Amino acid sequence: MIRDRAGRGRAGPGGPRLGERRRGGRGAGRGRDTEAALSRIEELTLTGRDVLRLLGTGLSNAEIAGQLYLSAGTVKAHISRILTRTGCANRVQAAVLAHDVGLLNDR
Repeated sequence: MIRDRAGRGRAGPGGPRLGERRRGGRGAGRGRDTEAALSRIEELTLTGRDVLRLLGTGLSNAEIAGQLYLSAGTVKAHISRILTRTGCANRVQAAVLAHDVGLLNDR
């Protein structure tokens, strides 16, 4: 990995530039990966999916609570259930899952 002046990493020659993704990688179509991701969110309630969608946009628990008119504690409980039911280890993995299933495209 090559570092720029600010110390940020970027790919070397032939690789994607900073902020770019290679084509054909994760989320590059509606293949088996998307179907597997969709099956992981089947057990979520509609509110759970809404929480997952907002989590995927990078909002905090308090911001999600404000958007959905829920308490921060309720959002925290929803996120805990989302992580358990989807097999995600943390919020970042859940956000990637939201992206993979297309929840962020419905904005």
